[in-house]
Amino acid sequence: MAEPGAGAKTPAARAARRVETAARARVPRAHEWTGEKRALFLETLTRTLNISASARAAGMSTVSARALKRRDPGFAEAWAEAMLTFSVDLDLVPALSEDRERLWKALTAADFLSDAEKREMLGFDNG
Repeated sequence: MAEPGAGAKTPAARAARRVETAARARVPRAHEWTGEKRALFLETLTRTLNISASARAAGMSTVSARALKRRDPGFAEAWAEAMLTFSVDLDLVPALSEDRERLWKALTAADFLSDAEKREMLGFDNG
């Protein structure tokens, strides 16, 4: 995953860039939402849809996250976009581990398949 604020196309990156530009004139306080904290919050929210976990990851409270969402339309927009672009890393879902293990063993034993065919069966890009 890219560093927080690295790409211009993600909601987190846009929010981080706006805040960093505005906050260059002074040093942020420890309890303040910096661009880095906003980006981390939004990236975690995209992965988890969990506001509490996202706030914890950013070192902030859920109360302050919701307050920021109310007073900053850009952050509110990035928050909404993060909720809509939710993505799941299926390798991190414990309930699927048995199925993954069974599939991995079957593909490992299938000597008649090329590595490219095995990757395709697992859903990996060959490019």
